[in-house]
Amino acid sequence: MKAIDTKVILVNPSTGVRTVRTTIIGTTMPKTLPTNGNGITGLLPTDVFAPGSVIICPDDWSKAMANENGVFKKKA
Repeated sequence: MKAIDTKVILVNPSTGVRTVRTTIIGTTMPKTLPTNGNGITGLLPTDVFAPGSVIICPDDWSKAMANENGVFKKKA
């Protein structure tokens, strides 16, 4: 998966963890949705997701969006 159009919303001054709002493009939706940027091109492994971040997978027409807690939920 690859992150595009990424915006850093917040950086925790004590840990350096970034909260990012991003669009992630992949070929197919992973069975386990990401909780951080680990393994995603264009993100740091410690990045976490802001509400409104999205994953789009054109090959299988699936998508997921981060809820108000930054947790991805698949579109039903």
